[in-house]
Amino acid sequence: MDFNFRRFRRIFENAPLGIFLTTGGGQFLDLNERLALILGYDSVDDITHHVRDIGTDLYLNVSDRKEILRKTEAATGIIVEEVQFKKKDGKVIFVRLSISKYREEKLDGSVLIGMVEDVSENKALVKNLAEREALLASIVNSLPFELWVFDRQEKVISQSAFSKNKWGSFIGEKATDFFRSERPGVDLGEFILQVWQGESVDIEKEIQLSGESKFYRFLLTPMWNGDVVEGVILIGLDNTERVIAQKRVLEIQQFLETVVNSIPVRVFWKDKDLVYKGGNEVFLKDVKLNSEEELIGKTNDAFFDPEELIFFQKIFHEVLVTGRPILNFKTWLNARTVSGMYILASVVPLFSKSGNEVTGVLGCYQDITLLKKMEEELLVHRNNLERLVDERTRELDQLNEELMSSNEELSTLNEALSRQKEELAATLEELKRTQDKLIQSEKMASLGIVSAGIAHEINNPLNFISSGTQGIEVVMKEIDLLFQEMFLAGELKNVEKSLQLRDLFRDMKQLIISMHTGVERTSEIVKGLRVFSRMDPEKKSFADVHELIEVALTILRNKYKNHITIDRKFGEIQKIKCYPGKLSQVFVNLLMNSIQSIPGKGIIEISTSMSDDGKQILITIRDDGNGIPDEIKNKVFDPFFTTKTVNEGTGMGLSIVHSIISMHGGEVNFESSASKGTTFRVSLPVE
Repeated sequence: MDFNFRRFRRIFENAPLGIFLTTGGGQFLDLNERLALILGYDSVDDITHHVRDIGTDLYLNVSDRKEILRKTEAATGIIVEEVQFKKKDGKVIFVRLSISKYREEKLDGSVLIGMVEDVSENKALVKNLAEREALLASIVNSLPFELWVFDRQEKVISQSAFSKNKWGSFIGEKATDFFRSERPGVDLGEFILQVWQGESVDIEKEIQLSGESKFYRFLLTPMWNGDVVEGVILIGLDNTERVIAQKRVLEIQQFLETVVNSIPVRVFWKDKDLVYKGGNEVFLKDVKLNSEEELIGKTNDAFFDPEELIFFQKIFHEVLVTGRPILNFKTWLNARTVSGMYILASVVPLFSKSGNEVTGVLGCYQDITLLKKMEEELLVHRNNLERLVDERTRELDQLNEELMSSNEELSTLNEALSRQKEELAATLEELKRTQDKLIQSEKMASLGIVSAGIAHEINNPLNFISSGTQGIEVVMKEIDLLFQEMFLAGELKNVEKSLQLRDLFRDMKQLIISMHTGVERTSEIVKGLRVFSRMDPEKKSFADVHELIEVALTILRNKYKNHITIDRKFGEIQKIKCYPGKLSQVFVNLLMNSIQSIPGKGIIEISTSMSDDGKQILITIRDDGNGIPDEIKNKVFDPFFTTKTVNEGTGMGLSIVHSIISMHGGEVNFESSASKGTTFRVSLPVE
């Protein structure tokens, strides 16, 4: 072989690439040290000793060498291919082969001459780059908000899937033209200019989407390449719900301030150090201040002398320590700014958002001085009436004794006077009954006023709680959204704590739902108290009998909820023209009788229907209690007749029922069997 390989030895030894000569059959004719090192062998002798057939010993896939041989036979120059080689230790690497054929007359067949470059690292870098680009694209397309990227010509070069789904794809189009279009119709040109100067911009704009106004927050930031701004990154966040919620919260706050300042009850609130934090306008008039700002920061020392302050300070401290309200206590109010006022007052605790700490107190009171004077006058009239009755009785007794001592000629007159005495005694008894009934009526009226006041006072803090839970719910949604954004953006490094925080958010949502349920149930009770305690006007009004029955059941729920089942069989009935408050009392009295007649578990069935002629409403209340004994059935509607103890009843319940039903032009009757239950039937005209 005349080919002089020594001529190229210096090139072989110093070349940065592996160089080889092989036969077409796959045997090395020559190779340099660099190729041996690339393939993991110690020397040229080491590789030539171990590699007998290049196709099977070096190529990962033998078919790759066959394809290279086919291409070199067909080619007239150098071919370049990337294939996988096996190193001495079995590790697979990517190499770039540059091969050409050379035919030597003295050799049987062609000689292949080529160079080998290890491109495994480049391959790994390309793969990692592709994976990172795919991951970045996945993250961008998973973002729950709009993301736009513009180049220096302000053309869109990237757009999140969220944005594409809402507006469509605008890749390659000019961004400013899109934003100025009819949809969304917002000009960001001046802000984009600021970003080109290296500034970040955070603005909020109102846009139009499907004919509706939307409030968007736009975050624009420069995309740097070293010290040069090469593009603009724009994030669009739909803040419509937050903006609307803020407006609604402001409206509710203004409404509550109007309500608090409009009610005739004095209201004030203090922190846990009993420093005033606010009060309504009526209260400010009592303490002779012109504005709430003048009240804030003051204590009761500014309005009370020390001896007058002791009573109220004791109540405030008890509420702060126990966390329990003190309701409906009566006392005389004697302050430096107001005195001689008899008040009905309540003090309730104010809690922190967590509900675990008392942060202050809320107090309210009502001027009932006039009512106090009326009670005192009524007591004087009662005492005078009793004195007059006693005097008249003594006079009659004296006259009777004189007549009894007269002679027989006056016997006829004496009998007449005796009859007169009996009639007078009956009149006196009737007068006492009338007096008791009047007192009972006054008590019921007072109870109605107090019940209405309680319902009203409960409703105020109930509205605060309802508004607070709604505000918490909105804030929780915003926090949850921010948490998701931070989690997706990779800003939360501690995954375990992030998951714990997410579970806490879920627990808070369940607590908010429980608070909503409690507010709704309390609202139903307040609504019942309002209807039951309402003073009926002189004119009748239309009312829903079913609603009045439900009000009565709400009021009495604590009496039956654990042992009596209420079976409602309501039919389709018309509204009735009536006195709603009085009818509510009818249903409360009838249902209370049924409840008290059931010693253990039982059922009360309530059914309603229209009469055949459609002019009357029929109400039936049936229980499976003890029933009414036959010997007292004719007395149940008599005033003051009762079989209950002093603390259980006054004997006026069914008498009042009969009176109210008669007032409405209706009828009430009953059927009862001992130990089998009682059925009351009420019929009322529609008008």
